[in-house]
Amino acid sequence: MTGTFSHEEKRDLDHRIEYPDRNCLFYRLTNAERTGRHRIVKQVLADSHTKIDVLHESLRGKVHLYAMLAPHIA
Repeated sequence: MTGTFSHEEKRDLDHRIEYPDRNCLFYRLTNAERTGRHRIVKQVLADSHTKIDVLHESLRGKVHLYAMLAPHIA
């Protein structure tokens, strides 16, 4: 017997975020089905190398790049 089902991670699953090492840009997202039938595990390694290329001479020394953090994500 076969069947299909669909879950939307954001709405239908329970979420957990883990930071195995606070000194590393690595985290793990686990989205688990509420009755324990399955879970989705995402391991994310973020690359923090970001730069801005100022191409117009009039903006040199005036444009700065900042990170906007989302504290509600913890």
